[in-house]
Amino acid sequence: MKNILILFFFTFCFVLDKAQAPINLNTGNIAQKRYNQTLSYELVKKKIIVNVSINGKPHKFLFDTGAPMAVSKEIFDEYSLPKTGSIPLADASGKKQEMILTTVPSLKWGEIDFLNTPGIVFDESSTAMMKCFGVEGITGSNMLRNSVVQIDHQKKQITITDNVKNLTITGNSYLDMKLSESQSNPFIRIVLQKDGVKVVDQVLFDTGADNFYEMSTSAYHFFNEKNNVIKTLAKSKGSFVYGFHGMNDTTEQFAIEIPLMTIVEDKFNNVISSTTSSKESRLGYKVLEYGKTTLDYNKKRFYFEPYSDANKELIALHPWQIYPTIQNNKLVVGIIWDKSLEKNLNLGDEIQNFNDMDYKNMDVCELFRSNNSNSNNESVLTVKDVKTGEIKTLKIKRL
Repeated sequence: MKNILILFFFTFCFVLDKAQAPINLNTGNIAQKRYNQTLSYELVKKKIIVNVSINGKPHKFLFDTGAPMAVSKEIFDEYSLPKTGSIPLADASGKKQEMILTTVPSLKWGEIDFLNTPGIVFDESSTAMMKCFGVEGITGSNMLRNSVVQIDHQKKQITITDNVKNLTITGNSYLDMKLSESQSNPFIRIVLQKDGVKVVDQVLFDTGADNFYEMSTSAYHFFNEKNNVIKTLAKSKGSFVYGFHGMNDTTEQFAIEIPLMTIVEDKFNNVISSTTSSKESRLGYKVLEYGKTTLDYNKKRFYFEPYSDANKELIALHPWQIYPTIQNNKLVVGIIWDKSLEKNLNLGDEIQNFNDMDYKNMDVCELFRSNNSNSNNESVLTVKDVKTGEIKTLKIKRL
């Protein structure tokens, strides 16, 4: 069964601070002039984990098109990598943190040898999620900026090649792809539609994000004021997006429905989503469940070939009246969409049990990796009151 209860969103996208002196991570190259390799990947709680090697030693990296190449502090120290500078980076939650810059002389992904690739260094001690997934680095878009990358999620394979002609792509339709100047993150334009009115949202294609689609709050306000193409299901203040630097701060967010979304030529009806504090809207990992996806970084083209057996009904599944989040290594109520619940629930109430799953004794890694699959429209929630310590049980439903 699909994991259709999203406890909280993970996303590892990074944005360089434009207010600082320009930093260009689009350097380095690939040793081979001609290459065409298909590599398997592992899927762990919606995270694509790939095997790479440094100096012949294997490491597990996250495949993330929304980030630059990154290595752990442990790898940085183990291989005595150089410190080339530092830069404040904002993650998907909007939080900024100063991070070390480095260069990896040689990193092999399969037989493809990436040379002198710049990247950032993250500290595992302050990035619990990376440790929980057993991830020691990130293969970012700056590594792939001169390649063509095809992701076949049904086969759990990624093909990396120097020439799109090495791939089989059905049809000729594609979207133009814009790459960010500093780290080659890929942006495409998707069409949102309601009652014949169409708007275009420029979105980051971010395989490090759990979700199908998230709309930036700025885009939400703009589209609502100008075009009214979004159906607002609920609005509230809270937090539920977990980025590289931790959980986002409490902000006003919106649960939304898009009556019709078009990606290349494929149409998705009644897309249920939420807004994000990030500056850009995003298409995330779940897009890969619906079609073979090709990013031609060379020609700046985005191809999407729909799978004939993909179940699009899950995209239209309404969220629960609350969204959980993690605070102090506990699963707690992060946002309350339904105001009628506020008399019985507080932000920060510790979630003890939901959908017959016991959360109170889970450690933080078990929480990050937990799946709770229940397509019911109503369920029982047990919480510990953050103010009084009282144990409360109540029924909640979908919006």
